[in-house]
Amino acid sequence: MKEWEYKIVDLPKNDGGVFEGSHIPAPTEDSLNELGKDGWELAMSLPVRDGKVSGSGYVSLPTKIVFKRPKE
Repeated sequence: MKEWEYKIVDLPKNDGGVFEGSHIPAPTEDSLNELGKDGWELAMSLPVRDGKVSGSGYVSLPTKIVFKRPKE
């Protein structure tokens, strides 16, 4: 049976969008390509309600992304 290891990356969250105006750097294509070269692949994103009410109700933004790769 294949075993996996996981890496959780916190994404910035703010009123202007997931990355806009944050002091936490957003993942770039280069940083994601580096993860891919190291064998990591995106497994899922974990949405969390931010509790702010918009015209259509609560807004849900991804705040964490989870990567996995086979254990060596």
